[in-house]
Amino acid sequence: MHMPGTHILWMERVIRLTEVLQPRMRRCNEEATGRRQRCGDLQEAIEHLGEARAKAAEEVGGLSKRQLSEIRRLLRSPPEPVKRTLAACWLLLHCQRFKDKPSAVRFDEKTDWPRCQRMLVDEVPSVPACVAQSLGIADAGAPKVRPALRRSATVPVKPQPPLDIAAVLRASEPCGPLLHWVQALIVEHTERIKLQAELTEAVAARTKAESSEAEAEADLAEAEALLGRLREALASQEAALEQLAAEKMAAEKALRDIRRLDSIAVPTKAPKVSESPKASPEKKAEKIPIPIELTFFVMQSFQEPPRRSTLGAPRKGWADKDWNWGSPFGTAHDEAMALRERLDTREQRETWLKRLESGQVDVEEMKLALGLRIQHAARQGLDGDGAGWALMQDMAACKYEGSDGQKLLKEDLDQLTKVITGTSSSSSVESSGASALMSMRFLEGGL
Repeated sequence: MHMPGTHILWMERVIRLTEVLQPRMRRCNEEATGRRQRCGDLQEAIEHLGEARAKAAEEVGGLSKRQLSEIRRLLRSPPEPVKRTLAACWLLLHCQRFKDKPSAVRFDEKTDWPRCQRMLVDEVPSVPACVAQSLGIADAGAPKVRPALRRSATVPVKPQPPLDIAAVLRASEPCGPLLHWVQALIVEHTERIKLQAELTEAVAARTKAESSEAEAEADLAEAEALLGRLREALASQEAALEQLAAEKMAAEKALRDIRRLDSIAVPTKAPKVSESPKASPEKKAEKIPIPIELTFFVMQSFQEPPRRSTLGAPRKGWADKDWNWGSPFGTAHDEAMALRERLDTREQRETWLKRLESGQVDVEEMKLALGLRIQHAARQGLDGDGAGWALMQDMAACKYEGSDGQKLLKEDLDQLTKVITGTSSSSSVESSGASALMSMRFLEGGL
């Protein structure tokens, strides 16, 4: 059975579109999945940042009384690595004073070292907790701790290398956990800032990827839905064609039967001799006439059902009860498919537009073209901020039917053209329709 060419053509186009959209959907899905995984990894890394610092703090809190006494004995005249370690602890406890100007971090031996001694005499085990409270653990800004001890404000301080745990342990074993905790805290702070910056970028990339994924899903779903509707329409038309073929075969058989009956001849009886002296010779066989009512009844039983109107035939247009604008079934859908096929190329649209301007195109056909173009223009933002969509809704509501319909249509078309282009001037409803179509890029985008 041969199916309608227009539906098959559209099915092929939608299938090709679906074949393009499916790989795009897979790519967007893979990218969005990767972005979500990256955000999860960064969030997990941030959550585990404080583990090393917490472990080092436990080591400081676990110092024995003998080890604390050793640190107190060293406070009067500590070795250089021990003194720098204790100065770093003091700076962390007072980091809020350097929060807004980290470049001004200084430790003055004359003024700050006595304070450091008084602070650390009885509070070494509680230093991590005090610093944590001062810093808010991960929220406050901790300065870079590389304390340079200076003997006076006028004497330049010689730069010293970073503290080394091995050197501190050699000078004083109990001070090793203190330095380990200081280093763990600073590493946590710097890494948290870096990871949070990366997480911000990853979240933005994930949002963009998920938006592309949602858009691809919507496009693919729309294409698949359209393909399903086309398949249903094809199946319906194929069933109708099969029914028409069966009715045609039955009608042809009935016609053959009628002709066969018409060809049957039945001889009549000859008149008796006694009935008339002037009896004529035996008559030839006569045909039995078929009643005209029987012929009409048989032919009427197999008559083909009425077909839908085409673009060239008279019709009611938007006021037709079978128009069904916006539905895949109905007169509007069938005529829209035929009109799209006729205006498939730019050259065909240019010729049709010239015929419209010269009054050679039916106004109902122009209204159908306007409705189809407005649907595309509204999605592309070319319908004058919804003015075109409102006009299409008015057409569907039969505003432009009746004696004043073309007058109202011309006024609204001129207004639509003015909204889009800023100017409007036409002499007829056909010219107004042509101008409105041109303003919505009918030649470039078609129907």
